[in-house]
Amino acid sequence: MKRGALILSGGKSSRMGRDKGIILLMNKPLVSIIAERLNKMVEELCIVISKIQNKEIYEGAIKGLGKVILEEGDLRSPLVGIYYGLKNMVSDYVAIIACDLPLVNLKVIDYMFDKAINYDACIPIWENGKIEPLHAIYNRKKTLKASLNSLRKGELDNRSMIKRLEKVHYISVDELRTFDKNLTFLFNVNTKEELEQAKNLFLKGY
Repeated sequence: MKRGALILSGGKSSRMGRDKGIILLMNKPLVSIIAERLNKMVEELCIVISKIQNKEIYEGAIKGLGKVILEEGDLRSPLVGIYYGLKNMVSDYVAIIACDLPLVNLKVIDYMFDKAINYDACIPIWENGKIEPLHAIYNRKKTLKASLNSLRKGELDNRSMIKRLEKVHYISVDELRTFDKNLTFLFNVNTKEELEQAKNLFLKGY
């Protein structure tokens, strides 16, 4: 099974007023931190950005660790990024990670890759039913087809794509606490305050 990783970085942070993927954490762009971690585990790594973002800046940020892919068209949605990313990849299974989740835990990712075998996806789920589709493992071919069908219907929500997958393994976040008891890998950076919190977690070894 060939493993790949796709980092979604197709937008500007409305709360920080900057291109989210290249916001600095510990003097490194968020995408660089994620790429460096994932590169230790996967055979193929891609970052997808919108056409209004600067491809050269992103290529500089990841320093040859992977390929930068530009979305096409004018639609703005993570689902668009998923489609164009997977379309340009060859891996059997792909970890799809949002660029605002910089505290990637490789033990969690490795475990989820194993749990995704024979499924179309492995997606974390909370006790209240909320899912984490942008920190999940997907069968590339099945998800590429599902994302395309959703886009053709004008359905831009990730859930519309997931509904088109036949076999989804929803894995409890509590099961993943085995590897990260505080679930810091799901810590989302959307504000300056959260960026500072992420810095503190990073310094603690997360």
